[in-house]
Amino acid sequence: MVQAKSPAKFIGLLALAAVLAPTTGILAAIPMRVLRRVFGRAPFWIAFLALSAAFFIGHAPDKGVLVLLLTVLTGVYAEVEAHGEGVFVSGLTAVCSSLGLTAVAATLWLMRSGSSLIAETKAYTAQMVAEMAQVNPDVQIDTDTLVRTMPSAIVITLVLALAIGLIWDRVVAVLFRVPRAPLSVSDSLRAFVLPDIFVWLTTASIFAAYYKHGNALAETIGLNVFYTMIALYFFQGVAVIGQGFRTFKVGPVWQTIWAVMMVLQFYAVAFVGFVDFWVDFRTRFQRRPAAPEPRA
Repeated sequence: MVQAKSPAKFIGLLALAAVLAPTTGILAAIPMRVLRRVFGRAPFWIAFLALSAAFFIGHAPDKGVLVLLLTVLTGVYAEVEAHGEGVFVSGLTAVCSSLGLTAVAATLWLMRSGSSLIAETKAYTAQMVAEMAQVNPDVQIDTDTLVRTMPSAIVITLVLALAIGLIWDRVVAVLFRVPRAPLSVSDSLRAFVLPDIFVWLTTASIFAAYYKHGNALAETIGLNVFYTMIALYFFQGVAVIGQGFRTFKVGPVWQTIWAVMMVLQFYAVAFVGFVDFWVDFRTRFQRRPAAPEPRA
């Protein structure tokens, strides 16, 4: 009989993360989340800190930094979650920890190299825009706007990585035949809701970003906050729709179709999450009578 927690499965999850990190980036968070949940704290930290160091030794510092950030993100989330906190508090703590590590690492690197943060960001952004132009020459991207919104891009990337790890945890667990996350985790994701103050923060960011007040700093801060809020409300919208799937007993095929549509209609889903503050869709779902079971 194959053991649920065997060395082979540990190595398999670690190897999958090692392959996904340089090829797909944030998708590496999925096997990292599963390995942390199944094998525990010490094996997780030792394995992925060693993997990060291996990328640095192998002259791939960008991949090493990515693995390190995802390790902190996944590890801190698990620690806070283990203390009984919900998805929002655990996620906020994990993202802030990763951002803190990013800030410290960037500061130390700049002090050592004597480079300018703005200059390095512009150089990196220009290279990224050039690579995107090679893929699709019709896409016009403003480099200055990308530089100004880089902080929100980092936050959104970390949030997306964490969300992907939580949502796809059970799928990878099934593939590796290891214990799956309890259903309470799925319930927590469907119950995800941002604090009320975020609605007013979003409103203020819209004013700061798009009102012609002439303050460049306020506009930059507003843009970064607005883009971050859009991403967060997208996930609240996904939680609302996920609860709708459960209430109305939507089948797997239709859920897949709707999942693709949600990605394509990103802003519409974010709007659903935003207006949920006033409408409270999930409470309304609970008041509805249960849908009849589908016939065989």
